[in-house]
Formats: sequence, structure tokens, C-alpha cells
Amino acid sequence: MDSACSTFFGIPELVASLAKILSTQDLIQLSRTNRAINTVCSPLTWQSVNLESLRDSIKLLNSPEALQAFGNNITSVRSITLRPKFSWYYLYTLWAYLNITAWPPHRAISIDALAHKDWGGMLYAPCLKIRRLPPLLRLSRFEASLHSYPADKMVPDLPAFDSYKHVHHLLWLVRLNSGTLTHVAFTSLSLESHGSVRDVCRTISQLHHLQTLRLSCSISHKAYEAIFFSCPSSLVELTLAYSVDSPGSATVSIPAAGDWDFDQGPLVLRDTPLHHLVYLALPGMAASDMAPFIHTILGHSPALKTLKFPFFDYLSISSITKGIAELCPRLTHLSFPQGGRDLQITNVLEGFPVQQLQSLYCSSLMEPVWTSLVATWKRHSTTLRRIEFTNTSHFSGLIIKGALTTCEALETFRVTGNAGVVSLSLDNAVESEWVCKRIKVLDIVVLIYAHKTSPKFTTDPSKETWTKDDHRNWEVLGKFYSRIGSLTELQELNLQTVSSTYKPAPSSETAFPGLFALEDADSGQIGHLSKLTGLTKLRVLRGSVRWTIPEVMERIGKREVDWVVDHLPALRVATFVLQNKNGMIGARPIRHLLRILEKKRPELKFCHAVAKKK
Repeated sequence: MDSACSTFFGIPELVASLAKILSTQDLIQLSRTNRAINTVCSPLTWQSVNLESLRDSIKLLNSPEALQAFGNNITSVRSITLRPKFSWYYLYTLWAYLNITAWPPHRAISIDALAHKDWGGMLYAPCLKIRRLPPLLRLSRFEASLHSYPADKMVPDLPAFDSYKHVHHLLWLVRLNSGTLTHVAFTSLSLESHGSVRDVCRTISQLHHLQTLRLSCSISHKAYEAIFFSCPSSLVELTLAYSVDSPGSATVSIPAAGDWDFDQGPLVLRDTPLHHLVYLALPGMAASDMAPFIHTILGHSPALKTLKFPFFDYLSISSITKGIAELCPRLTHLSFPQGGRDLQITNVLEGFPVQQLQSLYCSSLMEPVWTSLVATWKRHSTTLRRIEFTNTSHFSGLIIKGALTTCEALETFRVTGNAGVVSLSLDNAVESEWVCKRIKVLDIVVLIYAHKTSPKFTTDPSKETWTKDDHRNWEVLGKFYSRIGSLTELQELNLQTVSSTYKPAPSSETAFPGLFALEDADSGQIGHLSKLTGLTKLRVLRGSVRWTIPEVMERIGKREVDWVVDHLPALRVATFVLQNKNGMIGARPIRHLLRILEKKRPELKFCHAVAKKK
């Protein structure tokens, strides 16, 4: 290595920074460069271990060399994601290791919780034929699933998998890393017993550097409160459960805070607010329980900025909106990932102080009234930066128009769903100027005409057979393309078109008329491609932009390819051509143009992979 390279790889902090920008595969390739680089880079390949997939778990368990390498580099592991097939095996190998190790630091690790018959339930068996692995002691990120699939057949010679006991095993491992953990996540967690709830409470209360906690489980109202008030004051993001039972439910499990659980001591519940908590996902619960629950939890979350709701269909929400407004003065982001009823959601939005909402996400929103949402855009016209509606079945184009013509600070705008009924009409699109000049991501559907038959401008470039409406619609198209071209900060554009409200065709089978054609008076060519001159920062172009549509192929030539090369310098991904395992679909007539594009812009990926139709 030359002196500069040698100096770089001689500074541990600089080498460690590579792990943040290179993939594990890249680090492996780098470590094979030479022996000196291998020495400093090889440990970085073990910083993040993801064994979430069954395939990866099986590969590791079936390879003695890989298990040996894992054990040798276990001090380098900072992040780990586990599934039962490997985590059950690892805890038993660790149990076996700790029972025989003579190294003082590891010998001092208490394994009482693992041995206790009512908790870990592990019994030492010297004849257990498994590889012994040392403890993970420097974790900053821990994720584990407790859901065991039929394919998760455990390693022979190990005791049968017991999810109840394994909860305690994993919580013990989390406590072992209490001084370094900042992120903890459990999925399919069963907290039906008092002891499991108390073990979770005691564990997370010891994680003084914890910033993110995610638990996927169904628990009682009292159990939720016990865990919430056990969270450390360092917490920034909390997702505690997907559902909470009613306080009066017969299945409620109330964790007794005074129980010691083999000398672990009583629960120590926090009585001060979580001043650093900025993200909270609320669990689903009965409508009658939501208001008092919100007042209890939000009353201890004064710094909250993002609130994520369950399915929102609560009929009486005045107390809910009042509680949110009073208890969360810094709230700026709302998320409804499971959707809900328009009236209730818009009532929540109306409770927001004017010019405060910055981000709104809704999925599967049920029949939104366009006037309500447009009023929201106006109330937050200078602050709204992100608006996303997904899986939408009924959505007025006036809502789309309102956002584009009202929200000055908008940076991301995405509306997806049933293309035939969530589209923006051309007339609405050009009726008013777009004020969203800061927008970076735009994903919408546009209705280019609402007739059963195609207009003449899609088939007759000579204009000889055009009607008055054809001339008007062609002019409107130009204005629409100019609106798009005026978004000079745009980086990602997914522009899909619907050719007819009567029988919407897939976006891959339709095209925007004249979008990829340059006007030329000498040849009589008509087109609007030059309207996109302002998109110099565009990196991704998707949607109805295929060059293999017959109408597009008839008008595209070398001039258009050169224009794309010269005027879209930042473009890296574009779905100009569909491709399956047999090659590019329908691209033979323009293959010479694609070769020119590929030669001049080798970094541009213009093929979109699709599955072959059966």
C-alpha cells in the first residue's frame, strides 16, 4: 500500500466509518485485497449479523467453519437480528460455555435467571454435543422474533423449543448488554403471564442508553402502563404493542409491581415524563378506552413530534383531539397506516394549531371528503412537507390539485391506489399555478382524457384531422408538462397515466402523448419534451414513460435520445423498457436508440425487470 492508503487503514476511526457506507459484501471484497487490509476490515464484516431468514440461519448452523468464525469475531458484533432457530441454539451454546469457562470476566456473569426452573429452565448437561459460543457483550442493536414456523426445526440434542422460557433467555441476553444497547425490538412476543411482563419491565428499566423500543405483542391495559412507566428517560422512539385489552376485560393480566421474582426486587416505575420521546405508535383498543389512555400516555410525552394511530374509526373523538392538542404542543407528524374514516381523521387534523403539521401519512382512507382535506392544506400551507396516501380506493383529483397549488413547503407528495378513481384530471392540473417549487418526490396518476376513444393527437401528428377539442387538449398537455418542468428540485418522479375512466389500462401499457418527442417544424414533428428542461436534478423516472409504446416509438429518434443525455444529467433510473429473463420486451424497433443511450450514459439503468407472463 502507498503511504496515504497505509495511513488511512492505520486509523481505526476512519476504517470503522467504512462500515456505514459499504455493504457487508463490499467489505468482504475489500478485506481480500491484501493481508494488511484484511486485518483491519475483516472484523467490520461482523458488525451487523442478520439471521432473520431461515436460509441464513440454516447456512450458519450447518457450517462448523462459519460457527467458528462467528465465535472468533463475536466481540465485533454490534447489531444482531435473530429468529428462534438460531437464537434457541445460541442461548444453549452460551449456557454451555458459561458453565465451563475459566476466564474471570465471563465467569463472573450470573446465569441464575437462565437456571431458574420457572424462568429460563436450563439444565447443564456436560455431554451436550454442541459448539460452545462466548457471549455477545457489545451490542448496540438487538432484534429478535419469537415466532417459530414449522420450518424452524431445532438442532437435534437440544430441548424442545419453549417460547415462554425463550422470552426470559433473550431478556437475560439484553440485560447482558445494558450498557451499550440503543435499539431493542421483539416481534411475536407473548406477555400473557405476570412474570414475563415484570421481566420486560425490569430489563428495559436497566437500559439507560436505550433510544428505540419496539415490541410486537397484545397485552393488557395495565401491562402496557407498567412497561411504559418502566421505559428509561433516554427513550426517543416507542412502539409498545399492536393491541391493548380493555381495563375491564376478563383476560387482563395485572403485573404486581411488588413481586420480587427470585430476589430481583420490585419494579421501579418512572414517575417523570419521557422528555426525549418524539415518536409514539399507539396500539389498537376499544373506542371507549382510547381517550383516557391517550391522556395517561401523552401526558408523559411532552416532546412528542410523531404520533402513529391504529385503525381510526372512533365515533366520539372530541376528547381525543382535545387531549392531543393540549398534551402534545410539538406534534408535527401524523400517521394512519391502517386507515380509518375520513370524518374522524379530518377532525383530528382540524384540532391542530394552524401552520404546524409537517407530515401526513394515510393508508386505505375510507371515502375522504375533498373539501376537508383541501382545508387542511390551506391551514398548513407553509409547513406541510410530506403528504402520502396509499392503497386509496376513492380519492378526488381536487385533493391532489389542492396540495400542488397550496402547499409551498411540500417536498414529498405521493397518492397511490386504484388508478381509475385516484387520478388528477388535466384541466384541474393546469387550472392554477403549482406553488410546490421545493418538491423532490412526486408520485401521482393523471387522467389525460375522459373519452372512450383516443383523441386524434395520439394518432395523427399532422393535425389535419384534429378537432377543436384536440387542439385545446394538446395545448393543455403542454401546460401540464410545463408544470412538471418547473419543479427544478425534483429528484424522483413517478408519473402514471390513465387513458380513460371507462376502462383504465395499466400504466405500463399507456403513455403521455408527446412527452418523449421534440417539436420540429421542418419535419412536422410535434412534441413537448423540451418542456422538461428544468429537471436537471431528476434521478428517478418511473410510471407511464415506456419508449416501447407504439405511439412513442413512432416519434422518438436520435434527437430525443441526445436531449435526454444532455438535459437530464442526474438521471440514474428510468423505466423506459420492460425486461424479463428473455430480454427487453418489444424493444426491437428502437434497439439502436437504446444502444446510443447506453453508450452515452452507461450509469443509467433504463430497463425495469418484470416477471414473464404465463
